[in-house]
Amino acid sequence: MAGRDSPVPLDMRITRSWVQDFQDHYNLVHRTQTWKLSVSPAKTEFIERHVAYHMGELKRGFLGGILDENLMENIDETHFMINMDNGKTVGFRGDQEVRYADVVSDGVGMTMVVQLTGGPNAKIGVPFMIFSNKDETYPIRGIPDNRIDVCYRTTRKSFMTSKCLAEYYSERRVNLPAICGGIKMVWMDNYPGHNQTPAVVAALGHIRYVICEFPANATHLIQPADSFVISKIKDAWQRRWEEKKMDMILAGMWQGDGQAGTSGSLQNPQKPYFLALAAEAVKDVNKMIAKKKIFQQIQI
Repeated sequence: MAGRDSPVPLDMRITRSWVQDFQDHYNLVHRTQTWKLSVSPAKTEFIERHVAYHMGELKRGFLGGILDENLMENIDETHFMINMDNGKTVGFRGDQEVRYADVVSDGVGMTMVVQLTGGPNAKIGVPFMIFSNKDETYPIRGIPDNRIDVCYRTTRKSFMTSKCLAEYYSERRVNLPAICGGIKMVWMDNYPGHNQTPAVVAALGHIRYVICEFPANATHLIQPADSFVISKIKDAWQRRWEEKKMDMILAGMWQGDGQAGTSGSLQNPQKPYFLALAAEAVKDVNKMIAKKKIFQQIQI
């Protein structure tokens, strides 16, 4: 590599071959974004008009007394990829996961189903975790599902499926029958895992729920759980997870022979820990919601 005092301008020294040599020397690999970056203005306008129509229908329903906010609910899923990090922020050869590079090794994927109830007492419901298991075994051996503040099921890829959705609505720690003989409207994205199979419809019927879908491709505009609620849950999750990692580092809980220099990866704290973490993260955010309500009442 050329020295700092080289008479050749920096932008002329950085060539394709120089970059390749640099990557080879430091074992780096170049990564590029491959998904579509944006939608056309016409498509954007169509989505926004659809959302406006949807919001207008809701407003008229509430004003006319047809809809009851106490019988409204939103659910959304957020996925966590927990790998026992190499501590790097740049992709390295052999890394299996880059997007969540703050927590990274053999990759433990899990999904949290976030339930947001409606009405003046709105809160985040009991978290429902989905773990990956190739046989979709439940319960998993050694992982009891006996807590009242969190529950779990399994799917092959740890994402929601129609089979898992039926199990979700059969879980009474999360979903109780609609109050006062009413029918609860559950709003969610039109995602393939939300297909209403006969098993899903039967589970919904037992508790008097109906699924209502948001306008397509509009989650970022209309799903109340997608931005503030999930971001706060992830903040609480991340804060507690960082504390756990620090405790594990201080305790020398490394994979391999126990030497940080030869392993670089922390031991997997296992699924019972992540069940507890999910429950505590949701409790943290619910406390924030309660404090905000108290503050608003004081101002009034």
